[in-house]
Amino acid sequence: MNEEEVAAEKVRAHELLRLGDLGTSWTEETVVPAPDDIGAVDGFRLVSADGTVRLNLYVYERWGEGAEPGQALTEMVAGDEYHAGSTVNGRLMCFAVTAVDSPSGRHLLDQALGALAGWE
Repeated sequence: MNEEEVAAEKVRAHELLRLGDLGTSWTEETVVPAPDDIGAVDGFRLVSADGTVRLNLYVYERWGEGAEPGQALTEMVAGDEYHAGSTVNGRLMCFAVTAVDSPSGRHLLDQALGALAGWE
């Protein structure tokens, strides 16, 4: 996968969120875990304006390749402290996290995952 393809996937992620009209802006940060640690080509993190939701977005070489890592991350993190979820759309995988006691964070997380999935 070349740099142009990776850049196009990142743009697509931003466009999907914009189309979702989620009512927040996003700040880009360094993604955690690192893309290499979960078999991804590249990745970035988006944090909601109020800081309640973290979207960790990864680009994979092949379509659907991020499904298994996304599910594993969700199972590892979700629990008493965090509400987590993941979705895959083509080569993109999003692993999202918010505090379990934040109803607005949970709502935004679910809306963001729906937008990134293409509302499937």
